[in-house]
Amino acid sequence: INSTDWNLYVNQSKNATENLSYGTYTYQVFAEDNSNNLGNTEQRAIVITNVTGPKITINSPTTDSFTTDTGLDVTYTATSSTLDKCWYSTDSGATNTTLTDCANITSTTWEEGEHTVTIYANDTLGTSTSTVTFTIDTITPTISISTLANNTYSTDTGLDVEYATVDTNLASCWYSNDSMLENTTLASCSTNITGVTWSEGQHEVMVWVNDSAGQVNNIDVTFTIDTTNPSLTINSPTNNSFSVQSGLDVNYSAVDINLESCWYTNDSLTTNTTLTSCSNITEITWSEGAHNINLWINDSAGNINSTNVTFTIDSTTPTLSIQSPIGNSYTTNSTIQ
Repeated sequence: INSTDWNLYVNQSKNATENLSYGTYTYQVFAEDNSNNLGNTEQRAIVITNVTGPKITINSPTTDSFTTDTGLDVTYTATSSTLDKCWYSTDSGATNTTLTDCANITSTTWEEGEHTVTIYANDTLGTSTSTVTFTIDTITPTISISTLANNTYSTDTGLDVEYATVDTNLASCWYSNDSMLENTTLASCSTNITGVTWSEGQHEVMVWVNDSAGQVNNIDVTFTIDTTNPSLTINSPTNNSFSVQSGLDVNYSAVDINLESCWYTNDSLTTNTTLTSCSNITEITWSEGAHNINLWINDSAGNINSTNVTFTIDSTTPTLSIQSPIGNSYTTNSTIQ
């Protein structure tokens, strides 16, 4: 405090008035009489402050943060020249825990969920508080592909990939496909993979999800787009041909990358017969007469092709007789009919 001169008379008192900013000040009073006798008081200190207690700063965690660490430490700084004691509460002051020497909050096992911690510090001027809220989340999000089974086939080049994810603190979702070189964000984890035109062939799609605590889960699905009908050709017998072989084989060629099954029906067209591994039609004893074979083939995407062949089994030798002349006969007619 700056020096101030007072003119005093016998047994008078005087007050000093100063407009002081916040801080610590020392002061002392001196008095001198007309005989130059000097007296003084002891030196004192005064602290001018704008708070009613210590300053508390919570260093970590940050408020509204998420973590998987159930043993998370809460660190803080309490500043005061006359710091007395510190304590904390996690239930609005209903239960208090003393912090010896104003140490940090350690060795606490936090349960799953949101926690609000209030730290208290006390000094000669009063008590101050500071609060932080954080969430413990150790549960990994769940994710599933809801409409498309793995290793399926489809003719739909605009096929949608729909997924479902569950987490209390869901943060973001994204996917990548085939080369896995580029990620595409799925807004609000509520947008399925739509609007994609898939090229012919196999595709692998991987969908990721993470929560606010940084836990990640993913799922992938593989599917094949196949819009091409299988190729089917009957090699033998030729159509409308005749044969004496009642055990005639029907040989054909079936070509498709995703070949699934072959079957045929004949004549009445009322019964289908499966051809294991798309083998030829063999070991059939065909009855005498005409036969109509209808042959089908399909692939894993459900594309179908068919063809047919008609053939006749005729194993009966033609009958032949000479009507005239009669055998071993004689005639004068030089023109024999």
